[in-house]
Formats: sequence, structure tokens, C-alpha cells
Amino acid sequence: MVTAVKYQLPIVTVVLNNAKLGFIQLELEAKGLPDWGTDLTNPDFATVAVACGGWGRQVTDPGDLRPALDEAFAQNGPALLDVRVNADALIMPPKISVAMAARFGMSRLREAFGT
Repeated sequence: MVTAVKYQLPIVTVVLNNAKLGFIQLELEAKGLPDWGTDLTNPDFATVAVACGGWGRQVTDPGDLRPALDEAFAQNGPALLDVRVNADALIMPPKISVAMAARFGMSRLREAFGT
């Protein structure tokens, strides 16, 4: 963001902020391992963008997304939308094998029993 502000680049960045390393969680579970260490404490990225001299807005309601995008694209310099999304929404790989499904089930069992 700092570089984009320095050169006044008309870049719109959309952060899908689920406060989690969702793809890492999926990789762990696909290998049959329990979810561990994937929760994050993220900053308000919109506030960080403003602190860097850009434009930022946080979106928590899906109905506010279209107006926020319109406002972001109307900026003359860099803009960032921090869109809060459901951390528990499952991110699915493009192809699921029977083995992956079995390992996913195993990871859930390990999480339930703490192993």
C-alpha cells in the first residue's frame, strides 16, 4: 500500500478476511491432520490502508459490498476493501478424491478427540 500511495497507483485491493489460514487448514485436513495454528488475529486492513495514505473501508454486510466496490473504484489513488467473510466457510479443492474425503474425516475425529 505504501508504494501504491507513493506513486498514486489506481489499484483496488480486496482482502477476503476470514481471520484464518483457510487453505492451510484444508491442506492439514486433506492429510488427515487436525486443524492447528490456523487462526489469526488480523488488523483492520482498511485502517492500515488509511494510515499508509490510501483509502480504506471495512465491509461486514454483504449488502454493502457493491456500494463499497463502487466507492473504491471511484478513488484517484490506491484503495483497499477489508471484506469480513465467514471463517468457517469450507474452501473446497477443485477435485475431491475418496482418499481425501477419508483423511478429512480422520482429521475431524482427531480434532474431536484432541489427538
